[in-house]
Amino acid sequence: MASNFLWMRSGLTYLLGFAKYITNGFLLYNYRSNTSTGNLLQNNCCYSRIKATEQIIVFISNVSISIAHPTLALTLSQVSRSIKVRPNSQQGVLPPGFLAIFDTPGAQTSSDGKELLPCRLGTECLMSCFSIGQNISGMDLKRILPDGTEQDVPSAQSNVMATSTSDGIFWTFEAEESSGDDNGITTFKCYVRDDVHGTEKTKLVGVQITIASSIDTNRSSVKVEDDPDDPTKRIVTFSCAVSGRPLPDIVFHGGSTGAFPIWGEAPDNIITVGNVETMATKTVTVDASALKRASNDINRERASSPDCTITEAFTGDFKQQFFSFLDLNQHTARY
Repeated sequence: MASNFLWMRSGLTYLLGFAKYITNGFLLYNYRSNTSTGNLLQNNCCYSRIKATEQIIVFISNVSISIAHPTLALTLSQVSRSIKVRPNSQQGVLPPGFLAIFDTPGAQTSSDGKELLPCRLGTECLMSCFSIGQNISGMDLKRILPDGTEQDVPSAQSNVMATSTSDGIFWTFEAEESSGDDNGITTFKCYVRDDVHGTEKTKLVGVQITIASSIDTNRSSVKVEDDPDDPTKRIVTFSCAVSGRPLPDIVFHGGSTGAFPIWGEAPDNIITVGNVETMATKTVTVDASALKRASNDINRERASSPDCTITEAFTGDFKQQFFSFLDLNQHTARY
């Protein structure tokens, strides 16, 4: 199954929609609003052609309309309507016996294929699973222990707004240092039942204890060595000591001197220590005289230094480590 969240805007009309699909096709959605107040007439119309990987089962929208008037102060008028679109051959909103658990939009996926949701170390997180079906009888939640056995989750609560076609289950999770496996992942299984058709659907959810990413400035460094094959060249190695869970994306930049041909590139080598620390390195060969000029420009703050940049997987937050060239003066002085 696939799910798409849709934002549409036309003039003063806003639309937030949710769609579920089952076969190939397109939907041409037409929303028209005609408003007349005294000398004001607005006709807001939006057309959105939504490319669908599957045919529409149900489309639900919440519409808000804001109207301006040149002399009168008007309040915001908000309305909500359920727009249900289905094939002509389908009698109800959902196909007979349809049952599914939603994927969480934007969620990461673990190496073994389960949905991965973050929970920062030292916090309490509210987790959830949502389902849709023609005849939902109820939902349940189990914690999967390392040996594969299932355990009840005391904090699990059903959705008080549940209906026969939609339901949800919620639970709280305490993110502690000892939680989860070696990767800090605790696995849960969501269940939804349809007793009328005797069917059941499940989904595995991994809650990962996340640790904020950081760069150890004391262990990050730049090293210059003579090129054994060319006395006019130098081999420069940038080392970046990084920690975090999950380990962040790491890229290197060559700065603004032009001496280091590195343009947002991944490390050449990564040595991982445990599951929360890694040492990333990037090596380039540069001309000795260019290295000396670059070192002088960087130390005199006339150019930016090469750097190591990390980006957290879940949040997109990034941090940079600019490499110091102060210790290269002695090495480059003789060239």
